[in-house]
Amino acid sequence: MSLSFRLALRFLLLVSALLLTSPTHAWKMEAGKLSLSATSGLNQLQSHNFQQIYDTPPIVIALPTSAGGNASAVRISNITTTGFRMSSVEPNSEDGPHAAMSVSYIAIETGTHTFPDGEIIEAGILSTDKIQFNGNPNGRKQFETLNFTNSFTSPVLLSSIQTITNETGTIPRRPSVPWLTVAIDNITNNQADIALERSEVFDRQTGSNYQFDALGSSEDLAYVVMDRGLLGSFRASGNLLVNFETLYSENSVDGWSDGCDAINFAGSYSTPPIIVAHKSTRNEVDGGWLRECSVNSSQIQLTIDEDDAQDNERNHTNEDASLLIFSDPFFYDSNAAITLNTASNLMLESGLANISPSQFTTISFEQVYELPPAVFMLEDNQNPEPSSVRIRNITEQSFQVIPVEPDSRVADASDQTTTIHYMAITKGEFQFPDGKKIEIGPIVPPNKIINFQSKRLSGDSWFSFNFGSTFNSTPAFLSQIQSMNSEPSHIPGSPSQPWMTTAARGINAAGGSIALDRAETNTGTLSAAEEIAFLVTNPGIISDFIDAQGNTISAEAQATPDNVAGTRTCFSYNLNSA
Repeated sequence: MSLSFRLALRFLLLVSALLLTSPTHAWKMEAGKLSLSATSGLNQLQSHNFQQIYDTPPIVIALPTSAGGNASAVRISNITTTGFRMSSVEPNSEDGPHAAMSVSYIAIETGTHTFPDGEIIEAGILSTDKIQFNGNPNGRKQFETLNFTNSFTSPVLLSSIQTITNETGTIPRRPSVPWLTVAIDNITNNQADIALERSEVFDRQTGSNYQFDALGSSEDLAYVVMDRGLLGSFRASGNLLVNFETLYSENSVDGWSDGCDAINFAGSYSTPPIIVAHKSTRNEVDGGWLRECSVNSSQIQLTIDEDDAQDNERNHTNEDASLLIFSDPFFYDSNAAITLNTASNLMLESGLANISPSQFTTISFEQVYELPPAVFMLEDNQNPEPSSVRIRNITEQSFQVIPVEPDSRVADASDQTTTIHYMAITKGEFQFPDGKKIEIGPIVPPNKIINFQSKRLSGDSWFSFNFGSTFNSTPAFLSQIQSMNSEPSHIPGSPSQPWMTTAARGINAAGGSIALDRAETNTGTLSAAEEIAFLVTNPGIISDFIDAQGNTISAEAQATPDNVAGTRTCFSYNLNSA
């Protein structure tokens, strides 16, 4: 055998091995709670943002609650890589408008995915016009066979409609026509029966016969399938430990008029978890769909809702239910780095600067950093109007800063020069010379978020995170936006759109939640994730240390009481140091 032939053979064997290997692909997922507005004034489904930007539009599955006494489900539409529309809707046996509710949801990219500990989750879409209903003609009642890509062991199966292709009603303020949910039956290890559920909401009545027409178009049904009885965990974005489980509860849930039915969790949770669930059998011809009555740390209460288009009862025989449970709201990106680049040594500096709203001011650091540091700042109160400062273009040697104002409903006062106190500090986990711990993060992905809080905009959410290591008590916490990604062409002197600062809540020894604070503004679009930074350390005096120029530096950290109010009065706090 010649040398060239042997080399060619080895190359072909290598290529074959690579082709036969199926490397784990990147995928994204999230779970959380969304506030659905009352629908009396809505002419289209409410818009919601995802907690992250997806590579492809994910599927969305949600569980309505029992808020509002009328029969109600949720409908979903217009799913993109950044968000979707969803509202509660009612059948035409009701008046249409429905009360506000908070619903649990999951979003996941389609495909077969593997959690870090090996658990398989399959997500997909099936398009169908097959319907189930209580009425005539019987020959129109059909199921679609949903074939799973994988073989499971007694799986759980959940589904939601993703489109409103057949909708003719003015939803969500008016009844949904035709009424559609999802029917599931006969789940096996590798397939299930699935159809669009029309329940008792007929198209027309001939004598005592309730007639149902065929649908004009197919609808997209999203589904998620996993083995039942799983108990697992994984680290989501922000170093958040998320526990999860799958439950299949047999013959356990009955009708709205029969009361709510408790299903106990197998896992242990410190707070009420995020749960999506679906009816897994079709034991009664009236159809029906699940609604959540209540959730605590040990159980969920579910009920099967029905319309009353053909009668005045909402009782239902017992059915099976599939449940997917997550301990906390989260978002997960399997392709994210395990850690972010952090500095090997603690370097920091502080200073004062006068900055003008008429231009970006470049501030050069007193030293060259190993990596771009985090920058934190506090402005003075010389500007009589609402104002803040924004940072961009942080490098190892400098950063840019500008004072900004939101849109205003009153006449604009003359712009003022602003004095800022700033601190630059390397990212990572460090100790001061006296051993006091300080963390500048995030030190695990992501360091960019699109989660926001707003008084006037829908779709708000929080980003929950854990510190790199737990503190011995509730620490002092600072946060600052480090970029202007959604406003790359900001014109100095013009209103900042979209307006944002940072908001934090629930800071404790292990972590907390953070968001971009849109306040009362609604102009501009949050079109890109913004880089954020936080600093956390235990409150108290930091022993004096010597800086690079031989100066003795005194320092301290404080976490004030929760009593700083939004008035024209300034609040005074005494320093711990003399």
